[in-house]
Amino acid sequence: MSDNKNLKTRDFDPMVCGDSCCESLKWECNPQYCYPILAKRVFSCTELQGTPLQSTPFLCEFITDIPKSITGLNGKDICVESVESITFKCLGLRQYSNGTTIPNTINENINFVSKAFTAVASGICTGTPPNNVDIYSKYLLANYNSFVSKNDLCNQENCELSDGIMLNVNFSTDQYGIYDLEIKVKARLKNDTTGIGKFTATVIVPDPPGNAGAGDTNFLLSELGFGLVNFYGNVCFPISKPCDIYKTFSGNFTSPCVSNTQPLRRDTDQNYVFNAHTILCFCPTETIEVIIEELMGVSGVLNPDKCVPVKPCDCSE
Repeated sequence: MSDNKNLKTRDFDPMVCGDSCCESLKWECNPQYCYPILAKRVFSCTELQGTPLQSTPFLCEFITDIPKSITGLNGKDICVESVESITFKCLGLRQYSNGTTIPNTINENINFVSKAFTAVASGICTGTPPNNVDIYSKYLLANYNSFVSKNDLCNQENCELSDGIMLNVNFSTDQYGIYDLEIKVKARLKNDTTGIGKFTATVIVPDPPGNAGAGDTNFLLSELGFGLVNFYGNVCFPISKPCDIYKTFSGNFTSPCVSNTQPLRRDTDQNYVFNAHTILCFCPTETIEVIIEELMGVSGVLNPDKCVPVKPCDCSE
């Protein structure tokens, strides 16, 4: 993971235990001028990869882009050649609301001590069941934060030459939810004599039959047979400063198999559709940013036509 400032996430080394020394993220630069400011900066950034998970096979109805005006295709056998894309509107941890209150906190262990994290409101993505049959709106929250004082951290190492300490972070949840999970495939007719060629078919995956929210497109991944999501790794925390911790939950999907396709037929809107069994693989991620506030020097170049010249200064002072 990187951004346009060339800051990169710290690689997780499974052979490094917690409570070891570490360094915060820094840029290398050659300042001409610098200006003292009090600002927040990214002390460390780590992306934790959860164990890859697989769904159980589930049946979906794919809607094709075959023109409705074409006739004579009912009952034709088809072949799915490839999965073109798997996208979603939002992905996060499930929270429920009774219309007035959202219980928007989670607990994550830092060095095996439970720490409460509160959801960031801007990360809320909402969706309600069809026809509002459930009075509880369901929320997916992807962004959380927490404050850690310097008294919360115990430095067990002699780290005079470092400004950080590696601490273990671990979190488990079965509340990963998704909203509008869309699968798009490329398919063709078997023994095509019509000249249609390849066509695209799409499905927005509904909550499978037998679940409480059957038909809803906002549901828990566990309802597709995905297991418990586990995150584990080491994160660099400051030794002598308080910090804010920002975490974002996400992930990506792949599909190793869309098969057992059924023949084409028309739906009630006269679209050509077909049913097929699908299996999904999910790789969950948790990005953790540790933020501190400190006095720092910001380098820059003054425009002599618009600004009063100043003397260069040493940003290391």
